[in-house]
Amino acid sequence: LKSLKAGSQDTIGGVVILSSVTALLAALGGQQFDRVYRYAERLLERLDRDKEIRGALENIKFLQNSSVE
Repeated sequence: LKSLKAGSQDTIGGVVILSSVTALLAALGGQQFDRVYRYAERLLERLDRDKEIRGALENIKFLQNSSVE
């Protein structure tokens, strides 16, 4: 009975350690996911901004080419 009790305590200790490690890894994974999600949002914002800048530059180039002719 005594060895069964000691084995149960070892098992419980192992489960607690494994659960703690799992929770820590899940938290780190969630943090990385959030970081990637925010990066993707900023990337889309920059893409929209760059498209507007390109359009403005193309208009300027067109106006300059029109005035030269």
